[in-house]
Amino acid sequence: MCKRRTFELVFIGVMFLLGSVLFVSLGDPTQSQTQRAVFHPHPLDPFMDFFSPLVFSVAANPYEGIALGAKTYPPLAYVIISFFSWVHEGLTAGALRGMQLGMMSFILCWLFFSVLLACLLYDLKTGSKPIRFLTVCALLTSSIFLFAVERGNVVCMSVPALLFFLMYYRHENPGVRELSYIALAIASGLKICPALFGLLLIYEKRYWDAARLLLYGVLFFFLSCLCFQGGLSNFALMLRNQAICKQEAFFRTDFVAEYRLGLVAYGVLFHWGAKLLTAAAYFTNALVVIGVLTAWSLEKRWKVILLLSCSMIFAYPYAPLYLGMYLFGPIVLFLNDEKHSRWDWCYLLVILFILNPYQIILPTDSSPFFSNVAAQGRSDGYSIISGYRLTPLISNFFSIVLQVMLCMEAVVSAGCTLFSRRTAPQGDAVTQEVSEG
Repeated sequence: MCKRRTFELVFIGVMFLLGSVLFVSLGDPTQSQTQRAVFHPHPLDPFMDFFSPLVFSVAANPYEGIALGAKTYPPLAYVIISFFSWVHEGLTAGALRGMQLGMMSFILCWLFFSVLLACLLYDLKTGSKPIRFLTVCALLTSSIFLFAVERGNVVCMSVPALLFFLMYYRHENPGVRELSYIALAIASGLKICPALFGLLLIYEKRYWDAARLLLYGVLFFFLSCLCFQGGLSNFALMLRNQAICKQEAFFRTDFVAEYRLGLVAYGVLFHWGAKLLTAAAYFTNALVVIGVLTAWSLEKRWKVILLLSCSMIFAYPYAPLYLGMYLFGPIVLFLNDEKHSRWDWCYLLVILFILNPYQIILPTDSSPFFSNVAAQGRSDGYSIISGYRLTPLISNFFSIVLQVMLCMEAVVSAGCTLFSRRTAPQGDAVTQEVSEG
């Protein structure tokens, strides 16, 4: 068994070393082109996951018009983003980026939610103040967080709400517990799949709490629909747009497979046929189902939450890299563990590979296996990195490895638990009930 401090120091040391090399390289003209791969490959298209929804919300009609495949956010996301807008209807997302008020709306929004995220992570982390502070800083130097900032995605709003739920859904104060349910409802109203964490209440047989959580989620979702033209019909329009987005995903010019999570991303890069792509999708969905059905059996809380987090991420079709921010909470819980087994070193290594911010670029002519689209990006005059971005592909690979590791452990644990229950002598069960009474 290894002490917690060893894991903390290794995690902080490795992340700060990689982060330092990244930031120093960004200032070096000979290395900056390579390290810019930590951001989206289209340098003229930053923060678009914020400004595009901002335009849609200001127009008060976020699900109709042109580019329906880009209008997929739940209505609550458009409502919250609209609070950070001081712009007028009719402006494009590109025009907003060139305006002082447009950029200030983005900066204030991300500053608020990033500080909130940092405070919650700091509060979740146990140990000395320096260790807590350095752990939070290490997470914020990860490639996942830096990519999320560059995209400006609403995941920055959803993750703090989910963290609040994970921290307080077991609180002894019923009022605080109720606030945590509301927080999860908000997180689900922003990205939908965090609703999966309601299973934590089911696992603990808190069915009445789960029912209230469901009520909060329904209220937040459908009341948000009423804030825009179309009212409740916006729910059907959102589903229509999400279906369009899924159909267009591989044909959209901004689909960069390296920055996606799941086996399907490798299928795009390596030109898998339809059968292999379908098999990859089924495999991913099978991991999600296995994780949901067996997470309850894991002994350690960080493993339960980490498995549900992985399952939630892979439940998204073509999940973007920034969804890895949902792993921040369980990673902190993992580092909080007082005693670590030797097997936990494997988990730590996998986590470091997922978060690694240092970028590795493979020259364009070095491999015939990657697609030209992935290597060259859009042919519309954008100046992008020439080569294959390996670091996000490595992050994707180890996120799949993490899910498989947890699923294997959960399946074995669930099997052992169910087998022991069926083979336990009836007399032992009676004795246990009497002793509990």
